[in-house]
Amino acid sequence: MAEAIKATFKYGDNALDMVTEYPKPYVISGILAQGEDGEDTHICPTPARLYHKNSVKKYGKVVEFVDFGKLTKKKITNNAAGIKLRDTLAAKVKSKAKLWLNSRCKDFGNKVTIKGIDPFYEKKNNTPIAIGDMIKAYSKPHGINEAAPCLAMDIDYFDHQNDQYIIGPYIPNNFYDPKITMR
Repeated sequence: MAEAIKATFKYGDNALDMVTEYPKPYVISGILAQGEDGEDTHICPTPARLYHKNSVKKYGKVVEFVDFGKLTKKKITNNAAGIKLRDTLAAKVKSKAKLWLNSRCKDFGNKVTIKGIDPFYEKKNNTPIAIGDMIKAYSKPHGINEAAPCLAMDIDYFDHQNDQYIIGPYIPNNFYDPKITMR
């Protein structure tokens, strides 16, 4: 069940400005994977490059090389059993590459910093926003339409036009930590 949205910030209504940041330190949308057999011969899957469709749409084709190391200690012969083992190892590399790519290209959502006035202070909401509450941010000029938990707040009780809220996915030790500051 989706969590109910506690407050909505709309640019030009109760939001004065919005800024979006992307959570990934660098972007990747594909992988060129390989592994090695028992004789240090390179094993590559077919096709050699695998792509994450959503990341390709968002960032284009950015490929990273990943070596999965030794896959077996067995020596591969040139008979039917060796060819079958080589195909099995190629399928193993492809499976590892897909798992790696899906975990690396997972869509985390964006961090949005909102400079705006909490609807509570405009008397449009019964309770003020708290850390963890779902907030929706919408700005057509900025291309923002996100609904995410509140991660940080900077409240100015003397002038609520200076209030700031940060919403987005919580990614520990990678991005930001939840906090509240009050002036």
